[in-house]
Formats: sequence, C-alpha cells, structure tokens
Amino acid sequence: MSRPHFSAAGDTSTAARLTLDEVIEAFETAWELAGDADPRHYLPHRAHPERNRIGLELLCVDIERRCAAGRRRELDAYRRDFAEVLADSESLHRLAFEEYRARLSGGERIDPDEYAATLHVDTRDWPRPTTGDTDLPCRDQTNRRGVADNDDLVSAVPENAINLFPEFQASRTLGVGAFGRVYLAKQKSLAARDVVVKITKAVWSESDNLARLQHDNIVPIHSVHRAGDLQAVCMPYLGACTLAQLLSDGVSGASLSFDEFWHVRTQRDHEVRCLEIAKGLADGLEHAHSKGIVHRDLKPANILLTEDRQPLLLDFNLSANTHADRQSNWIGGTVAYMSPEHLQAACTDGEVDHLSDIYSLGVVLFEMLTGRVPFSAARNLDTIDVPLMLVERARIGCALDELQKQYSLGTVAILRRCLESEPSARYQSAAQLAEDLQQQSQYLPLRHTAVSSRIEPLRNWTRRQPRWKMFSAVAVLTVVAVSVLTVFLARSYVHSQRLAAELQVHRFEEDFIAARAALSAPWHDVTTWQDGIDLGRDLLRPFQASSPDWRTARALRWLEPTMRARVVGELQDIEDLLKRSARRQWQLSSRTTLAPL
Repeated sequence: MSRPHFSAAGDTSTAARLTLDEVIEAFETAWELAGDADPRHYLPHRAHPERNRIGLELLCVDIERRCAAGRRRELDAYRRDFAEVLADSESLHRLAFEEYRARLSGGERIDPDEYAATLHVDTRDWPRPTTGDTDLPCRDQTNRRGVADNDDLVSAVPENAINLFPEFQASRTLGVGAFGRVYLAKQKSLAARDVVVKITKAVWSESDNLARLQHDNIVPIHSVHRAGDLQAVCMPYLGACTLAQLLSDGVSGASLSFDEFWHVRTQRDHEVRCLEIAKGLADGLEHAHSKGIVHRDLKPANILLTEDRQPLLLDFNLSANTHADRQSNWIGGTVAYMSPEHLQAACTDGEVDHLSDIYSLGVVLFEMLTGRVPFSAARNLDTIDVPLMLVERARIGCALDELQKQYSLGTVAILRRCLESEPSARYQSAAQLAEDLQQQSQYLPLRHTAVSSRIEPLRNWTRRQPRWKMFSAVAVLTVVAVSVLTVFLARSYVHSQRLAAELQVHRFEEDFIAARAALSAPWHDVTTWQDGIDLGRDLLRPFQASSPDWRTARALRWLEPTMRARVVGELQDIEDLLKRSARRQWQLSSRTTLAPL
C-alpha cells in the first residue's frame, strides 16, 4: 500500500484542500504500516491556511508514537526542523507538554521543572508524578464512567428492532448512536403520521425527563412503548437536519451551507444568526434546569433544526435529575464539548451540574461562529488525556482574543464568560446567558458580563439607529465633497493667478529689451533716453518697485521660482538704469544752469 505523501513543495491546489483529520490519518497510517514516518512529508504547502496548526498536531502524534516505540526524538531537533511551526510560545508549550505526558505514560520519572529551565515554558499547571503511579488520570482507562465520544460506540439494538413495535411502520433509519437506533416511521393508529421513534436497549431516564419538559426549544414526547428489554420513545417528526450536519456540510462544501440555510449574506448577519440560535438553546436549557434536569451531552449533533429553522434540544440520554436522590451512574458525554469539571468528574466519580451545560453551549456557539471547536478532540478513545484537555481549556483566552478581530467584542465577552474554567465565574443560569444573547443580537448593552471597550457601546448605538448611520454617511460624504470642491477651487485659483502673472511677465519682457536699450542710449540722444525713462517706470509700476518689499509683490509671488528669479534680476536692471538716468538728468540740468550767457 502506498502511503499518502503531502510535501510542502507539492501541488498548492491539492494542499489547500487538505484537512487536519486527513493529514493526521495519513500520517498515523504510515506509522502503522512502516513503523516510522517523517512529519515533513505530511506538512501542507505554505499556502495552506492551517499549515502551522496541522504541523503542530503532526509533531504531537510523532512524539507520542516515538515515545511508545522507545525512539524518542529531542525537542531541539523538532525546533530546528520545524522552526516556523514552533515559532510562538503557545505551540512550543503544547509540544513540550505532549512529550512530558508521553514520557510519564511510558513509565519515566521526570520533573516538569526541567522543561521550564531548558525551554522556558510555564509548567506550573502541569500534573506532577506521584510515587508508584506515573500514569495520568484517564489515560488508557477508556469509558471510566462513560468518558467516550458516544457517536463512536456501537449500538446494542438490533437493526430490525422497529419490527418489535407493531404500532410503527419504519420508513428509514435516521441514525445509529451509542444508546440505540432512530427511525423515521409512520404511526398507524394516528392516520399514519410521520414520527421519530428512538429505540434503546436499556430503559434510560430520557423518556421520564423529556415527558416533564414542555418547551418550544425541546423536542417533546408523544408516547413511550416497551417490548422486552427494549424501549421505544415516540416523538414528532420536525425535520431530519441537525446543526452538526449543517456545519459539516458548510465545511465540506455540500449542497447547503450554514449561511445559505439561514439566508445569511454578511458576516454580521452570520454572527446575529448564531446568537439567535444560541439564545433559543439557552431558553430550552433554562426550562430543563428549572425542572432539575441537566443535559450533560450538549453538542451540534443533539440540536435539531426544524423546517422553520428553529433549534430544538434532543437526545437527553445522559441527562440527570438534580432533584432526585442521586444522579445516573453514567456521566459520559462528548469530549470536545465537555467542561473541565465534567472531564474531571468522569475520572473521579464526581458530579456535574447545570453550569456544565452552559460551558458546552459556549463551545457550540464558538463552533457556529468559526466552523471548529476551540479544543483538540481525543484522537482515539483509548487515549483520553484529561490533563492536556484541562490545560487547553485553561488557555482558551488566546483563541478568544483572535476572535475579537472578526466578531464584536460583546459576542466575544459572552463566549469568554461561558468558557470560564471555574464554574463560579460563568453565567450562573441559562436565563442570564439567554438575556445577554438577546441583548447582543439587538445591539443592546450586556447585563451579566462586562465588555472592556468604550467604543463598543457607540458601535452598538449606531447599529440600533440606522437613520443616524445614514445621516452620518451623508454628512461624511458632504464633508468629503466640500473638501474636494475646496481643494479644486483653491487649485483653480492658484492656476489662474499663475497664468495672469506669467502673462504680465510676458508683456514685461517684451518691453524690457527696448527699455534697457533706450536707457543705455548716448547722452546726446535725449529723446530716446527720455522715452526709455518713461517706459522703465511703466514696467516697474505693476511690480510695486517703489515699495521696500517689492520682491514679494503679488505679481511675483505666483511665479515659478526660476521665472521669479529671472524677472527680479531684470527688474533690478531697469531700476539701476533708471537711477543712473536720474543722475545723468541732474548733471545735464546743472550744466544748463551754469552755462555762460
């Protein structure tokens, strides 16, 4: 079998289509077949938008594989060969922790302070090895209290289980999950109406929980039926599209994307639609929480989108009744959407409350906005790495800071509050979250969390006042038009003044030669000499040559520097000739007065 080879120097069009899962799957396949693989051969082209993210995951897999095979590679070698991928401190911290975790899992005893000293990474939140036990919590302990991605488990319900319930005639299978099978069927006793029938092996509490929930954003129950050890829950058919399918179709380029489904045309419309969906889900959660029911497995696959595009919560398999004496012994869920306390509870027999649902809804909102979850999911079910996941959740702030470049600060503030690692720092009820989502979708101030910006309220005010926005646009256009017109008129005025000055200089220079020749005539040619004096005075008059600052007169100010210098020199010549002529005229008059009779 030939292994996939994604060279950085390969075809850019192919590289741009690669996804993280495809590259990692190819890399792990190569490891399984050949017992080794070079991450450089699987690193996408430099034009790939997620080159560094994929590269980091490749290195994490490579470290895990090499440590397990006893062929560990030094981190300095990774830093040398993948300097671009490990350029930022967060990536280096992630890779260092992955090696630390892999070495601990392999039985080595190593102090995190060694990494802090050599790599200058913060290891204060890394788990410390304990005497006699170097394994990390939940490592190689699949399904302890159900820590597994429920979508990947095999159903114990037989394929033809619907035939055990004569009330229904199956049309098709809608899905197979961890707890049973879901069918689209006809209910014979009620005019063959379309219904959804969910059949489970064990009698879960879902039917009891859902029966007490009546809300517009929760899928209701028509009836519950039993046949031996199987239970069938009958629900209305409100559509077969889940949010997970829609998000997946949008990413893979299928027939209908998320934005097309809701007729979204701009990024702001997309953001508002996501807020509205999350608001509906928060309303449904608040109703469930008020009845003492916690969902515990909120994710896009458990959110149904009706034909009129309304979100509904479904699949309360893992839900717990907090009003009962004890919760279900199964605490599982979907790893990528679990809160920190949910992950810890799965390993320590702890419990989770309604604040965990709020965290999961924050992850769903993040995924709707960006098309991805903020955390890396477990690569396989037998390597659930709780400490690494807790570190990722504690560092969610970096991903949220990046979102501020694309989305409004209010939306990011809501996400930040939902995804707080400490439950007491989150919204304390789904009602508070729903209210802030409503406020943000209508550009109103948030009531239960703060936005650290003085500009955001002004932006929201302009969004709420489209007329003022239009007026502002008109005012700006008017100012721009007036400014352009002013500049045009100013330039036109300068141009006209310069033309007038140049015309005057042209006339001056036409008479300058004649005036200079006449003023230079011999003394005995009195007539020519006198004509030169008159012409010279006429030439100086427009330039205000009699004034002390005649060199800055208007007629000269508008000229180009070179022309101005030439004209000033010529005017100076005329002025000097006139002064000489005045002295000659005085001498002549003196001679006439002293001449003998």
